[in-house]
Amino acid sequence: MRAPDVAGVGFQDPANFHMVLLVIFALCVSLMLSITGSHYGLALRGVRASPARMAALGYPVDRIRYAAFVLAGALASISGVFFAYHNGYVNTSVFDIQRSVWVLLVSILGGVEAFAGPVVGVTVVVFLESWIGQLTARHAMVIGVLFMLTILLAPEGIVGRLNALRARWVTRKGVDAP
Repeated sequence: MRAPDVAGVGFQDPANFHMVLLVIFALCVSLMLSITGSHYGLALRGVRASPARMAALGYPVDRIRYAAFVLAGALASISGVFFAYHNGYVNTSVFDIQRSVWVLLVSILGGVEAFAGPVVGVTVVVFLESWIGQLTARHAMVIGVLFMLTILLAPEGIVGRLNALRARWVTRKGVDAP
């Protein structure tokens, strides 16, 4: 599969392809941030926390969940398109259990409660895979140990732990300040 030419710009060039990918990523993040801060985002959080309570308050819980599922599918399809153009093909090996576990790993490592958590998790794991992969063939074991340490020492993930440390520092600084 060949990446298309749009308005005379060839996306076979990696610089053009990655620039468009970055712009689409920024647009998707801004869309998700605007949804998170909207009334619908608050309803989504309420449905996640207590669907029975939201239903009792008169919110259409099933429609809220359905809309979230459709939105997640739409955003996932955008990444699928870029994946197909980047690799040139898509086969069933990208849907194996190892990839599913990898997605869960990076999300938990970064922090599922924080908006930036999965992005931080992906960045850390990809960096470690490439850096440690140059040093040893057992990079998966090192990342597994890092994952276990994160679960034990920072169950809220990297971003959650950093937010907690920042909150403690701000509180301490505010108390100690004259």
